[in-house]
Amino acid sequence: MIHVLDLQFLSYDHAIASFLIPTKEGPVLIETGPYSTYPQLERSIQAAGYAVEDIKHVFLTHIHFDHAGAAWALANKGAKIYVHPFGAPHLASPQKLYESARMIYGDEMDRLWGAMESIDPSQIHEALHEETITIGDTPITSLHTPGHAKHHIAWKIDQTIFTGDVAGVKIGNGPVVPPCPPPDINLEDWLNSIELLLAQRADNFYLTHFGEISDLSHHMTQLKEMLTDWSE
Repeated sequence: MIHVLDLQFLSYDHAIASFLIPTKEGPVLIETGPYSTYPQLERSIQAAGYAVEDIKHVFLTHIHFDHAGAAWALANKGAKIYVHPFGAPHLASPQKLYESARMIYGDEMDRLWGAMESIDPSQIHEALHEETITIGDTPITSLHTPGHAKHHIAWKIDQTIFTGDVAGVKIGNGPVVPPCPPPDINLEDWLNSIELLLAQRADNFYLTHFGEISDLSHHMTQLKEMLTDWSE
């Protein structure tokens, strides 16, 4: 069973999700959202029948604030954090990442994203491409999927893939949109990552923005068309 946790970012429905997956060793969390939504994350975990302290394993698709900003708060409660090797140093020492974002968001930084504090390197696991990490009875496989960011991972559990941003954004009945923040966008890598995901022959994707997608071929065709159009 997959619990989709709506983090109610800026009080909006279906903007940012975390995913809670029960295992025989307790629940794992995929994505944390920003620290600004941490109280809602706690409430959602409790509504699913758990406490934040029960979560000992947190899997991040990448280190952007909307996906990983609250990872340090879970680490402070004892969780191990799984991330791409390129992202790990920024979790251990987030000052440069945080200050570069503050240059963009200015006085809105705290309201939008909240704090980001360091994580002890001993609690950070650098996941290799196609590495499988087994928690209880649940194998979780890392798929390095650059394009949106060079430090991007999609996580595969059985025939489900949690795609972060590499499979785009689709909220409600809206269009499929590729999120393209600087500086890491690489169109060739992104198109290769799309093909890698399709080659997995998954049954469904879970988008951080937002929720389950089952018509994968149509969804990814729309994403590729939008990426190509925007690049031109």
